[in-house]
Amino acid sequence: MARTVISSEMERILRDDPHVQDILYDNLGEIPEIDPSHWSGERYGKVKDVLEQVVDFLLAPYIVDDFKTNHDQRRTWQDALVSRHSELEQVFEQNPIRRRGFLMMPVYVQEFSRGYTGPNIEMLQELQDAVFEGFPDSKYGSLSTEDKIEAIKEVKRRTYNILVFLSKQNPASST
Repeated sequence: MARTVISSEMERILRDDPHVQDILYDNLGEIPEIDPSHWSGERYGKVKDVLEQVVDFLLAPYIVDDFKTNHDQRRTWQDALVSRHSELEQVFEQNPIRRRGFLMMPVYVQEFSRGYTGPNIEMLQELQDAVFEGFPDSKYGSLSTEDKIEAIKEVKRRTYNILVFLSKQNPASST
């Protein structure tokens, strides 16, 4: 399941922009293949839809700009870039630093246990509960970019662990 959410051309355009300080990727490893036998056929269809969103989140790079907390200037700059390169709209929307970039993750990770018929559901639920444990939600907006990235990296790592648990190769979730 190897894919990317940003093309090399769009990455080049961003890297050439003077407002972009960096584009960072997580090194989580290969996205594991989920074992579909853990859900009924109909339920697995919903899990696949959610899985696509989760994988996009895990693969999305952090776009670090120089606007800090000046959201109006950032929006103007992004709008100008998107008007010339429409593909960048999705890149900006999926930037994990943005609150909207990860806002649905609690809902998505809970979807994996709905209708789950595989073994060790307790472990799955523990992994799900841990995804946002200790997350600085109420003060996220005031964190530095570096601290936001560290907080999101931890969310991504924990979310990735759920996929590993649900994978075909994991004995803890194999029947």
